[in-house]
Amino acid sequence: MAEGPVNHREWMVTHLSQPAALLGRVPIALMLTDHEGRISHWGAAAERMFGYRAEEVLGRRGPELFPPELRAEVAALRDRLFAGEYVHAVFPMRCRDGGWRLTDIRAFPIRGPAGRPGIAALFSDAEDLEEVETELAFTQGLLREAPFGLVLLDEELRYVHLNQALADINRVPLEDHLGRWVWDIMQTEASAEYERAIRSVLQTGEPIQELLLSGRTPGHRHQDRVWSANFFRMSAADGTVLGVGGFILDVTEQRAARLEASAARQRLELIDEASARIGSTLDITRTAAEVTEVMVPAFADCAVVEVLDRFFEETPSAGDPRSRRLAGHTSLPTAAAQQLVGTELAAVFTHPPYSAVYDAVRSGRPALHLEVEERLPAQNDRHARLARDAGLRSVIFAPLIARAIREVFDDGSVTSLFDGR
Repeated sequence: MAEGPVNHREWMVTHLSQPAALLGRVPIALMLTDHEGRISHWGAAAERMFGYRAEEVLGRRGPELFPPELRAEVAALRDRLFAGEYVHAVFPMRCRDGGWRLTDIRAFPIRGPAGRPGIAALFSDAEDLEEVETELAFTQGLLREAPFGLVLLDEELRYVHLNQALADINRVPLEDHLGRWVWDIMQTEASAEYERAIRSVLQTGEPIQELLLSGRTPGHRHQDRVWSANFFRMSAADGTVLGVGGFILDVTEQRAARLEASAARQRLELIDEASARIGSTLDITRTAAEVTEVMVPAFADCAVVEVLDRFFEETPSAGDPRSRRLAGHTSLPTAAAQQLVGTELAAVFTHPPYSAVYDAVRSGRPALHLEVEERLPAQNDRHARLARDAGLRSVIFAPLIARAIREVFDDGSVTSLFDGR
């Protein structure tokens, strides 16, 4: 008999070619034989696998379990084992009910009492083993070759396993993930909301599909990323919950492209609407109102249209150019916004050289200014105060050219579009 108990599972992990992942999936039976080839140990797993009780086989010669025509080959393998080799073979073995089980056999030499040689043999069902090996090869290939991130989180949402693709997505070395909380890597202000969603997978077993997460990682410190994630509960064969599995795609570029395409569609729709609504009459005041109604709220929160005052004068006055407001419209409910666009109708504003309005009309190009308070007409501080109180953050000055004339303040007008978003 062997010296001390044989931990065949530990030996398999250390010495055999099959990964340890197989041990929990395929039943493994142990048989020990002495120097004469007689069975000295027949474990409970062997009883379940072949049907023989221990008292029925102990003391019998091991080769008796194999077909007679294969016993010479079995004897040759035994000689190799006594010479110190490790043997891996597949043979049919007799079961108590008279049938045969194709068995994967992994055997190695041991030393019994007084240093006498013996053999330890590990048996597993060859067909079951092949199925699990195929599954394992598929899993390992998926982890290695998949172009998307794969992850296993434990019940505390710490990284247990992941593939290189996910490490590349996060720009964080694979080993630096292991044992860390998922939100240490995926840094987002909405972590509490996302965590509730993922923990619901653990609790209910219901998977989450195409969950969009946004944030940054230690490898993307200065750039927001968007991920599409699918999470599902992972359980062992006996039903024990292992954690949460997931596969993750970085969709930052695709989402940006979709947003740009959506913005382009919105611009086309705005142009179509403008073509249909603006210019329905020859009344310039009504046309100005139509411009502001099209702009709000599809393009801006507030819009006003002003026309050069000289357009209404037979003899243009000297001095800095002036504009007269004809229309204003806002979608904001605040009193400040209403006053900004609605209480100054017909007012006349002076635009000194190099003011924002003056520059926009002179160049013939629109101009976006992100500091709205600094770019509103300087002569009217009240505009700046109202814009601030209304929550406006940016302003666009866009010239409207009549009959394609680009002469400064000649037969042209200017529109100011304010955006609080």
